[in-house]
Amino acid sequence: GSLCPYSDRGKRGKEDPDVIGLISRIIRMISDPFVRLSGLAGFAKSLIRSQDTSRAKKMLEEIAAGLKDLPSGEQKVLLLADLAILYCQIDTTTASECLLDGIQLLETVEPDRQAVTRRQVVFAIARLNAVKPESRWVGIALQVAQNIADPLEYINALIAVYSMSRGDKPRENELLLSMTDAVEKISSPYEKVSTLLEIIPLAIQSSEGDTPKRLLMKAEALTKK
Repeated sequence: GSLCPYSDRGKRGKEDPDVIGLISRIIRMISDPFVRLSGLAGFAKSLIRSQDTSRAKKMLEEIAAGLKDLPSGEQKVLLLADLAILYCQIDTTTASECLLDGIQLLETVEPDRQAVTRRQVVFAIARLNAVKPESRWVGIALQVAQNIADPLEYINALIAVYSMSRGDKPRENELLLSMTDAVEKISSPYEKVSTLLEIIPLAIQSSEGDTPKRLLMKAEALTKK
């Protein structure tokens, strides 16, 4: 079995409230606030999956109340992104509030942690937009992504924005262009090729013209290096 105290919790938790009580007590004994709140978020996810929404909601409220104890901006933003993703399934208004709070805190994140944190926020925006589409989210996600300096994380974020822009051909082509430009900034040839291979299917779906062929030729040239 798994060493994780709440790994197979979904099925049995519904049947046995004592198990839920025990697992949540164990998680609450963890002294590190980020590890503790992340553990509660993981547990809340399984409660939502097993449709124990009322207990999950209480746990999410507990996580939100505990954010003030976190020492770093990065930890607060990452947990707000987690909360937004979890709330997507039970309360989209609160999910939206968590996201906007997280975006406001991005300036407090340490420079070397900006890329990963911003990528997670963009992923959370894409998840909320999939559940409750709103035109504003594409622009907000792009603003968050624009300040990602790491080309790999920038492309990962843009792929998420691309998924939100289906049907908007000019936007799709603009995103493909930005992704292709960013590939040039990746230093590792292997990562360059694997990233190009992620972008090519998107280009085939949406692009008019020779973009897919150009990307394939670029990938082929890199494999010969």
